[in-house]
Amino acid sequence: MEHELPQPDRDRLSVLTALILVAYILTRVVVLPSWAAEVRLLGLLVRVQLNTLSVMLVLAGALAAAGTDWIIRAHPWHPQGETTREHWIVPGLAALGAGAILARIPQGPAWWIGLGLAVVLLLAALVTEFVLVDADDPRYDGAAIGVMSSQHVSASGVALEVMRSVSSATGSSSMSHRFAPTLGVHRPLLESW
Repeated sequence: MEHELPQPDRDRLSVLTALILVAYILTRVVVLPSWAAEVRLLGLLVRVQLNTLSVMLVLAGALAAAGTDWIIRAHPWHPQGETTREHWIVPGLAALGAGAILARIPQGPAWWIGLGLAVVLLLAALVTEFVLVDADDPRYDGAAIGVMSSQHVSASGVALEVMRSVSSATGSSSMSHRFAPTLGVHRPLLESW
C-alpha cells in the first residue's frame, strides 16, 4: 500500500483566502482618514503615508502570515510546540505584493482577472509552505525551488520599487539612469514613473 501524502485542510485554505480577498476588496470600498509624515534619514527624504490602502495591505499580509501558521499547525508531521515563523514570510509577502499590484489596476475586467491570479498566487504560496514542513516529502525539492524563485522575484520587485521611490523623493532620476542599463529598462519608462 502506498504512503498517502498529507494535504492542507481545504476549509482552512478557503477561509484564509476569502479573508485576504475581502481585505483586497475593502481597499476599493472603505475610505479611512490619511496620515502622512516626512523624515530625513541618511540624507534621503522618507515619506510615510498611512491610508486605506496601506492599512488593508498590512492587514492582508498579517492575515496570510497568521493563516499560514494555522494551516501548518494542522500538518500531521509538524512537531507540537515548534515555531512556524520561517513559513510566514513568503505567503505574507505574496499577499502584500498581490494587493499592491491589484491596487494599481483600474476597476474593470482586468482587476477581476488580477484578483483571480492573486488567489492562485496565494494558494500556491500556502500549499508550498505546507509541503516544506516535512523534508521527507517527495514534493519538497520542487516546493523549495518554487519558494526560492519567488523570493528572487520579490526581491527584484522590491528593489525596483525602492529605486522608484528614491528617485521620486530626491526629485531627480539620476539614480534610475545609472541603473537603467543593468535592469534592461528604457530611460523614458523610468522618467514616466
